[in-house]
Amino acid sequence: MLLRVLWILPALGLFHCGPPAQLRMVAKMPDPQRDFFREKILTPFEKKHKVKIELAAYSDASDLPHLLAGQEGNADLITVPLELTHRLVSDNRVAPLEDFVSQRKLLQLKQTYFLMDLGKVDDRYYYLPRQFETSMLVYHKPQVVDALDNWESRREEIETVLRKYNGKGLPNHYELEKNPEKWDYFDLFVVGYYWKAREITSVKHGHIAFQSARNYRTALNLIDKAHQSGASQEEVKLMQGEALVDMLRWQAIMAREGLFLDTGLRERWDENKILQGFATGQVYLSEIIPTHFFLLHGTGHSLVPGMLAAPEELGLSILPQGVSVELNAAGEPVRKGGRGVTTRGSWMGVGKNSPHKEIAFELALHITNTANQIEECSSFGMIPVRQDMLGELGLMFGGGWMSRVFRVASQQMVENRFTTPPLVKDYGDIGENYLKAYDKLVLQSTVVPTREEILKELRR
Repeated sequence: MLLRVLWILPALGLFHCGPPAQLRMVAKMPDPQRDFFREKILTPFEKKHKVKIELAAYSDASDLPHLLAGQEGNADLITVPLELTHRLVSDNRVAPLEDFVSQRKLLQLKQTYFLMDLGKVDDRYYYLPRQFETSMLVYHKPQVVDALDNWESRREEIETVLRKYNGKGLPNHYELEKNPEKWDYFDLFVVGYYWKAREITSVKHGHIAFQSARNYRTALNLIDKAHQSGASQEEVKLMQGEALVDMLRWQAIMAREGLFLDTGLRERWDENKILQGFATGQVYLSEIIPTHFFLLHGTGHSLVPGMLAAPEELGLSILPQGVSVELNAAGEPVRKGGRGVTTRGSWMGVGKNSPHKEIAFELALHITNTANQIEECSSFGMIPVRQDMLGELGLMFGGGWMSRVFRVASQQMVENRFTTPPLVKDYGDIGENYLKAYDKLVLQSTVVPTREEILKELRR
């Protein structure tokens, strides 16, 4: 017995004195969030599990392939945008959860996380949700009030402009909806035209800014607008149907009529530039995800100070309803879409060749436990993924502007239903096709393309 104890003690000593396991996490994360994530989430996990974690953070999905290149054996936990999840499985970067998680545990996870089935590829679970994301409408409330009060002074001009494109002008008995949550694309055109037509310091220009940078988020925004116009998942994937025509026609009309901020189009602004445009007073209206709204508004946290002198002047709403430019004999839009767009976000997968799969999986669970979700979501505007939190979003964050952000995000996700970006391994090719069509028909064209011209371009 004594010999056995003497044999075990050195083994235990070697186990406890050895170097800690080294994990590498590749994570989608904006700059202000990294220090918080390291201090509040990673460090406690490191201490508890006696590990060291290298955080390779990125803010744009185009950086992900570079971060994974040559690191197949060193990426233990990977967070990836939902639209790229199938691509990483196809590239053999992510391990199926069933390789190291029991079926009983998987059943528990399905009861814990909302939309858990979106982490499946070919009927096998590969991912846990990290955060959800959806676009919403953001606007400068005083400018919207001005448009509501005074747009009638421009009604004849607006009717004349729209007749060029549909032969009729505004819909029959049209009135600008006072509640932006009830807007459609005609309402968006009316407020945008009113803002553009005003002279401020002898300058006229548009004050709407949608992202036009040539990147994956612009492609997602175009896919969102196709869904707003009524496109099905299959039509979005194949770039077919009248809804695609309606989406591209509205974008081209608003661009040609100067409703978009010309600097934003000319310089191909991304979401960061648009936030700066709000801060400088150039942008009155755009689309935004909750995390970017928090950056713009500010939370009082030193890492998220905000960008506005009067953040209380920001308004937030679900997105406008997509409709056709063309009107029928009764003066109503020929086609009506909806307000739903894609629900997306970040998902976590364990590296295929990770030597630490079990501990990497435990890290994913730790990141999304209730306490960490509450603190991170309230600090940075992430939409939580736990079922026990989603039902209480309006109450969980103390009322005021923060609760309103999550309430509107919840409303938008209800409108979205189960709409997602195309979850296929060749998503990058689909996104590229949208960017090419947008470049040619909206940004580069000097005229608004007809329905036939758009359909011809989409058939290429």
